[in-house]
Parts: sequence; C-alpha cells; structure tokens
Amino acid sequence: MIDAIVGGKLHAKVERRAGKNGPYFTGRLRVSQYDGESLLASFIAFDETLGARLMALGPGDTVCLSGSLRARIWHTNDGDARPALDLQATAILTAYEAKQRRGANASAPPMS
Repeated sequence: MIDAIVGGKLHAKVERRAGKNGPYFTGRLRVSQYDGESLLASFIAFDETLGARLMALGPGDTVCLSGSLRARIWHTNDGDARPALDLQATAILTAYEAKQRRGANASAPPMS
C-alpha cells in the first residue's frame, strides 16, 4: 500500500453501512488528472468520527483524504482498461477546515 493524500470533489453522498465489526463509510471522489481528465477514487473509512465528518459533506464538496492507497486497473464493458484508486481513509481535511485553520493562525501571536 501507498500512504497518500487524495484530493477531489465528492461524487455522491457518503453512505454509512453496517458490518459485523461495526459501521463503516463508503464514497467516491472525482479526482482531476494532469491531462484534464478525471477519475473516480473509491474510499472506505472505519472511524466513526471521520465518518460523521464525511456524512456532513455533500456531492461537489472539495475534500482531501489521507490513508492507504491502492492503484488498480478496471475494464469497461467494451474492454477498455481504465485506472482506478481505492483508499482506506484515516484522516480528512476540507476547504472549510483549512480556512478556519488559516484564520486561527493569522490571529495567533507571533512566535519569538
């Protein structure tokens, strides 16, 4: 696995699911590529706090997720090979939180 930070826009509402070991959360990010195209990165999160923060977001919201990444290839019904990303998310940063952090840093007293 690769430790990664993946940033993109939520493709759809995050889903909460029940498993035998407790709840988990799944969703997809639309991630831009260098050539102007985009791909979908699937993610799963097992932490309840992280899941609640993800559930508060809606489709189109920008988010960065950190965790273990697996790159793979999937094939369309036509047989075309496409890239895919699977992320087991362990941390999150949203644009709203980044703005709050920048504001908090601006009002902090200067370091001596």
